[in-house]
Amino acid sequence: MFSGKHRDTGFTLQVAAPLAGDLFAVSDPVPGSRHDMHAWRHSGFPKAFAEREGRGDLGYVGSGLLTAPP
Repeated sequence: MFSGKHRDTGFTLQVAAPLAGDLFAVSDPVPGSRHDMHAWRHSGFPKAFAEREGRGDLGYVGSGLLTAPP
């Protein structure tokens, strides 16, 4: 996970937590600079949290999560 071009590491993580701040789960890292939806699809979270109501920022439009502008 090291970028030769930028000379730095890069990956995307997905973190699931309630608004109270407890930690539910952290995904495996998705290498590279990837969009939130790409990392969401590859995280396993869509299947694991299918029965729960979830919220996300505008990077998750189309994921089934509730999204709203800040």
